[in-house]
Amino acid sequence: MALDTYANLKTAIATLLNRDDMASAIGDFITMAEADMARKVRHWRMETNNQAFTIDGRFEDVPTDWLETVRLSLSTDPEQRLELVAIPVMQRYRRASALGKPRFYAHVGGQFEFYPVPDDAYTAELVYMAKAPALSDSTTSNWILDAYPDAYLYGAALHSAPYLRDDERIAIWAEFYRNAIDRMNESSDRAKWSGTGLRIRVR
Repeated sequence: MALDTYANLKTAIATLLNRDDMASAIGDFITMAEADMARKVRHWRMETNNQAFTIDGRFEDVPTDWLETVRLSLSTDPEQRLELVAIPVMQRYRRASALGKPRFYAHVGGQFEFYPVPDDAYTAELVYMAKAPALSDSTTSNWILDAYPDAYLYGAALHSAPYLRDDERIAIWAEFYRNAIDRMNESSDRAKWSGTGLRIRVR
């Protein structure tokens, strides 16, 4: 059976676990594997470019699929890249309460905070790392399942460990899952640097 859809993945996991009493929990195992991959995987396919991100207040919500920011720039001529600052720095800026074109931003509780506070609506380009779409009955596949189905299979199986307890297969699944994650990250690095003709400079 091909691991090409959410339904087929669940069937393959059930076969791998070989436990009739765990079928109802397989969806949860997949969800937990997705959460773990979101923490561990950084792949070029995750990079998302929103060229119409609007900044018109001190705080703006991060996108729902946001994991981390790559860069944030105002779409001005010339483009103005905003500088990321730490929370203590932003706290000092808050006391100034200046209005104007934003120059700095911070990540605060699932939002962006800007300084100066925008005096108008500004269009920005937000480049960020995004979560892969979660699998479900309506979202039957995504780029991870297409390219790295073993990461899903063994990641989900590994998250069945609390139910299986001392099952000797857990260590094997953990190794297979770790190898899948490593291959994902390594393949991304190779793709990003391929064809660059990098040379070692000898001084």
